[in-house]
Amino acid sequence: MELRQAGINAPILVLFPIPPELTPDAMRHCLSLTAGDRTLLERSLAIVNGLTDDDVPPDRVLPVHLEVETGLGRGGLNAGEVAAAAAAIEAAPRARLAGLWSHLQAASNPELTAAQADRLGLASGLLEEVGLSCPARHIAASGGMLASHTPPFDVVRIGLALYGIVPEGLAVPNSTPPRPPACAP
Repeated sequence: MELRQAGINAPILVLFPIPPELTPDAMRHCLSLTAGDRTLLERSLAIVNGLTDDDVPPDRVLPVHLEVETGLGRGGLNAGEVAAAAAAIEAAPRARLAGLWSHLQAASNPELTAAQADRLGLASGLLEEVGLSCPARHIAASGGMLASHTPPFDVVRIGLALYGIVPEGLAVPNSTPPRPPACAP
């Protein structure tokens, strides 16, 4: 919300769960939220469904990106839960499914990355099987962007690279800064 108050109008996705009670604030500030827990999603959608035009401007819709558990083990919906969660979002008149995402366990490991990308692809395919359109998909943060073996999806979340930091386990050619010239005696 501070970014919005500072005049930033670009799309903003909040990657961590927020208390459902803050959902109207997110809508007022045109923030996209992430949901990786069925209970929090249901509570947030119940709040969204109860809003009036006096609570939130009538043109505001809550974009939701579903987090998919692909092997990192921090959270997210299993692939088999994604279609039901997406259907619940689509059934809410003031919410829309905006994306599917996950986070790589070790972007430097091609085998783990491929397995995680396959699981995100499975979740995406399950949406299509039940007739729901597949929104933007994203699995790569800075490490995935820098690793040459990360499969392409639709979005990359730049994090550490924004600060010039190369994620652990990745080597970037010529990433060592030049040495300063020696001082004269």
